[in-house]
Amino acid sequence: MREPANPVYSLAVQGDGKILLGGGFRTINGQSRSGIARLNADGSLEDLTTFNSGTGVDGRVYAVIVQADGKILLGGTFTQVDGQPRNGIARLEANGTVESTATFDPGTGARGTHSPGIIHGVFSIAVQRDGKILLGGDFTEVNGLPRGGIARLNADGTLEDTATFDPGAGATGWPNRVFCVALQPDGKIVLGGQFRAVAGRPRSSIARLLADGSLESRETFNPGSGADGFFPSVLSLALQADGKILVGGVYDKMGGRRRHSIARLHADGTVESIATFNPDTELIVPSVFPVIFDTGFQCLTLQANGGILFGAYKLAVVGNFDPSDYEGRYLNGPAIQRLIFPSAARIQWIRGGTAPEVEQVTFELSADGGANWSSLGPGARIAGGWEITGLSLAGSGSIRARGRTFGGQYNSSSGLVEQIAAFTPTNPSADALIAAGTSSNFAGLGIRNRTGLGQTLAVAAPVGGRKTFNVKVRNVGAATASYIVGGTAKSAGFNVRYFDETNAEITAGVVRGTYQINDLAPGTEKSLTLAITVQAPATAGIEKTCRVTAVPIGFTDAADADTVRARVVVK
Repeated sequence: MREPANPVYSLAVQGDGKILLGGGFRTINGQSRSGIARLNADGSLEDLTTFNSGTGVDGRVYAVIVQADGKILLGGTFTQVDGQPRNGIARLEANGTVESTATFDPGTGARGTHSPGIIHGVFSIAVQRDGKILLGGDFTEVNGLPRGGIARLNADGTLEDTATFDPGAGATGWPNRVFCVALQPDGKIVLGGQFRAVAGRPRSSIARLLADGSLESRETFNPGSGADGFFPSVLSLALQADGKILVGGVYDKMGGRRRHSIARLHADGTVESIATFNPDTELIVPSVFPVIFDTGFQCLTLQANGGILFGAYKLAVVGNFDPSDYEGRYLNGPAIQRLIFPSAARIQWIRGGTAPEVEQVTFELSADGGANWSSLGPGARIAGGWEITGLSLAGSGSIRARGRTFGGQYNSSSGLVEQIAAFTPTNPSADALIAAGTSSNFAGLGIRNRTGLGQTLAVAAPVGGRKTFNVKVRNVGAATASYIVGGTAKSAGFNVRYFDETNAEITAGVVRGTYQINDLAPGTEKSLTLAITVQAPATAGIEKTCRVTAVPIGFTDAADADTVRARVVVK
């Protein structure tokens, strides 16, 4: 988008609703605020008595990141904050004052020695759950040591040694800029910017690093030729909970495929087909919007329902300078977001599909219908979402789960998504998930697989014939557990035998068609072969549905339990 006279580059919504602004402005609502300010939840400017950054910054703030402890990280092209020397990176206390170098000391900060005349600095910041801080920008050194556009600081601001985080030569190939960094749940780091190589290997404006800073091989992350076009760049990244990556910027192709400034990558870096992601036909803006070569996507962010918000600009048409700005939203696939209570001691927030990836998850309790909330504590990452354990929920009430999402220009803005649900705790002894076939797509939300997603396998068997298929049961609890695995038919008069008694993975038979898995360790799984035999009398063409459940021993099945369903058609 066009550069405004007094730009705001980044926004961060705090848990209390207050909004931090970072940019190149010098006043807010006629009052002196240089590059950093905070608004109250109603949009009014906060008074200096509660948020005061003094003289602010000499330069521009491109990144504002709120840490889980309330402290505020700033990244930009500044050389000082409130009169104190800070090159490109600084941290403020929750009240806006500059944190002392006794507790946060980035030394000489981020500097650039290449490209004379270009202002160097930090464009993007991401904070890991261990408190370490990732920096992306236009710099060649951090605290006097060589770092090419990507670096990681310890929680106290000191530069991490290359023994534990080594990006090699970093991003190179003029102009060597890393505009955005996005942190995946597995610790891998997605980079976007203007570069031709990372760690000496060809990567055009998009790459992914391993948690130790080394470049990920094309064997596991392969964006092909990356961004291509006239001076291509990646300016914004958005991570979906299903592992897919939205890439916005200024380019004509992505991975060798025709894409106009927005594309979606699979988790392995390959470009998704337009058969499943075609923004040209899903754009919710006036039909005159020109999705053409000279259009750029400055910023992207995901809504809680998976919708893609964007800000875009048009540079020129047929060589004539004709800048225009656009904002809009893309439709997207379904987002999964469920808040469930496997026990009185555990709450889980399950997230998937196109829902935005989140960090800094917290859980809260309200006993008065949401008028007041009390903290239950931070969430811990689990497969498919977040959870909190060690609770002792009693009675009933409301639970709120909140997480911070990142997006916008340079991925340096953040907001909050939340889900609220009423709870009535149960007391299961263990948690189980169930998957169809050989898939690793486990469904179910803890005990008795309470969801409603449904996993269906279709098989056809002649009268007296036999078909087999597989399911898997995984223990996602915290302790070793045993499970009863059983099958039932929804409709009477359909005689189906479920399990093959010779299946070596079944540790003990209970009754015909029902088996027991003993001592399944946390995080492990068993694969079960189901043998379906249609016995006479049965009518060809009839169709019945069987269900397979996994129930921890000592607890009965629930009426709303989710299952793997086998749809059997009699030949």
